[in-house]
Amino acid sequence: IHAQMGYGYAMRWFGVAGGFSGVKVFKPDCPMLYLYGERKPFMFHSRAWAERLAARSGCRVIAFATGHWIMVQKPGEFNAALLAWLAS
Repeated sequence: IHAQMGYGYAMRWFGVAGGFSGVKVFKPDCPMLYLYGERKPFMFHSRAWAERLAARSGCRVIAFATGHWIMVQKPGEFNAALLAWLAS
C-alpha cells in the first residue's frame, strides 16, 4: 500500500488529469470475476455495468460487506469465491 494508490480517488474527487470524463468503457472479451466491497466512499463501476457483466456467460459479480480490501477483511469468503469461479 502506498500513496500512489490514491490516484484514482484524486481523479474522481479533484479532477486530476482530467478526471474520469474521458475514460473508455471497459468491455472485457474474456470471462471475468468482479469482486467489490460495498462500504467504500464511491464505486469504480456503475450498477448497470455490473449487471451487464454478470449477465455474460462465464462472468460473475460479487459484492462483499467490506471496504476496499476484501481479501483482508473477508479472506475466507474472498478465497472461496475466487476458487469457485476458477473451478467453474
